[in-house]
This record gives sequence, structure tokens and C-alpha cells, in this order.
Amino acid sequence: MRILPLFIPHQGCPFACIYCNQFSITQSKDESIAYFQKLIADFCHQNTAADKEVAFFGGTFTALSRELQEEYFDLAAPYISSLRGIRLSTRPDALSADGYKFLKDRGVSTIELGIQSFSDEVLIASRRGYSAKTAVSACESVKTAGFDLVIQLMPGLPSDTFSSFSATIDQAIELQPQGIRLYPTVVLEGTRLADWYAAGKYAPLSLEEAISWLKTGQSRCSLAGINVIKTGLHSDLRAIDIVAGPHHPAIGELVQIELLYDELISKWQPDMTLEIPGNKKSLFLGHGRKLVNMLKKKLLLDKIAVTINKENRDIEYVFKKVKAQYYW
Repeated sequence: MRILPLFIPHQGCPFACIYCNQFSITQSKDESIAYFQKLIADFCHQNTAADKEVAFFGGTFTALSRELQEEYFDLAAPYISSLRGIRLSTRPDALSADGYKFLKDRGVSTIELGIQSFSDEVLIASRRGYSAKTAVSACESVKTAGFDLVIQLMPGLPSDTFSSFSATIDQAIELQPQGIRLYPTVVLEGTRLADWYAAGKYAPLSLEEAISWLKTGQSRCSLAGINVIKTGLHSDLRAIDIVAGPHHPAIGELVQIELLYDELISKWQPDMTLEIPGNKKSLFLGHGRKLVNMLKKKLLLDKIAVTINKENRDIEYVFKKVKAQYYW
């Protein structure tokens, strides 16, 4: 699936969320109709496969006036036959039955809901303005209306705990969305959360804590057959905009390293060669060879025998009685 993200920061939002500075998050400099029109045209001409979507992210799309929604939909209309559909993000309390028909008639295929948490305590502390019941109901109604559902979650919000995050993951899995996005809470300049942090009223997760939470969430989603399609904010988020919190440009890869470490330890076969897919080589050698060093330390090894399968990128990590290509 190829997705063209078009960012409309804060548009349609009923208020500024305590954690949100979307101009920093999206690095959006131009959101003009003409600019979007050019991006869509280039995207559709360069990607001929039908498995693609134009996406409107960053604001509360369904809270925009119908006229403005129409204006955005009209940009994609000339290409709608070559698209899988249109994707948009919104709040769970900004949906309605007549709104679903309006979206369906204009080619919307996927709705991403900024749920953030299914814990009432967390939602109240984070001043989201809706309940967990509302969030669950919105997810169910999106699916019933025939749209693909993506759930966006923010571990580490005020009052969040590992227990409440675990319960949120369980609830998300029960709703069986097509995908989940996990954005650990980062304190951004110009937000109320930054004020609370400065006043000692809020403490973000450490990077180590966030990786541990995300690892648990991704592992459970994987077992349930649900794809985590994004972990962490954009890697190009400016350091000047980050006040505190677990931001890392490759946090998703760090989580994958932890998950792969557990997997390999559980099925390690001594005196065998580890075969890895060629597109996963960076997981072993990146970040100062973190994964390789973790494995060697745990298994008391001086080196790991490795062979790389460059032909099949979808293979499982397997152990074979073959000559190693590398010793890491």
C-alpha cells in the first residue's frame, strides 16, 4: 500500500489538545490547494498500481465544513478510479451516520481514529473530551459503515500506566482494526503538556520505558494478526521542538531489535548458521551492532555465523547447517 500524506495541521480541531503541535510534528510548510493538487497529480502518475490512497492527516477532517471537505475531495476526484480510495484522520466524537454516507460517496476507504487511549482516567487527565465508551462505539461504527479502521494510540499520556496501556492494546485488538499506529507521547514546545512538564506536573516515559511498552504492544498485535503500521513520530522532527520524552528517529527499529532478540534467543540452535533476509541486515548491524552484541552477550559467543538470503525478503529467520558467509 502506498499512501500520499497531505497534512492539514489543526484544521477542524475543536480545541488544541494538550500534547499537540502539529506544525512541529508534520513539518508542514505549504497546505494550499494548488500545492496539494500538484502532489496528488505527481503521486498518481508515478504510482500506477491501484493499491494506493491519498490521505488527509493532521486535523479533524470530519469536523471541517462540508464545503471545505468537498474542496479537498475534489482534488482527488480526477484520479479516484486509479486509487484504492481516500484515507483521512479524525476524532471519535466527530462522526455521524449521515457523515458516513457523505464520505463513502466521495471515495473514502479508510478512517483513522485518534483514540489515544481506551482508559477513561487517561482520557480525562489528557482532556480529550470524550469517554472510552465513545471511542469504542466510534471504532465499531466505522467498521459497520464499511470503512477500513486504523486506531491511533499514544502511550505515556498523563495518568497512563503500563497496566492501562496494556488494557488499551487489548481493547484495540478486540476491535480488530486493519492497522494500529503507536505514537509514544513526546513533550513538544508550545503545548500545554510542555507547561505541565516545566511545572513538574507531568513526567514522560523514558526511551527505555517507551521501547518496553511498545514492544509489548507490537508483540500482542502481531500475535493477533494486526499490523502496527507506524511506531513513533516522524524521524525529521526538529530537536528544537522537543522539550522532553522518548523521541528517537528510529524508535520503531529499536523496538524491532528487542522483539527479534527475544525471538532468536527462544529458538537459538548452537553450531548452526543463522540465515537472515537481506533487507533485515540493518537490524543486526545498525545502532552500533546492538542486536549482535546483545545476542553474543546472552549466549556467551565470540562471534555469530551468518548467511544472507538476498533473493527472498520474506523468509523467516532460520538456522541451517551451511557454511557461513559472515562472522559477526
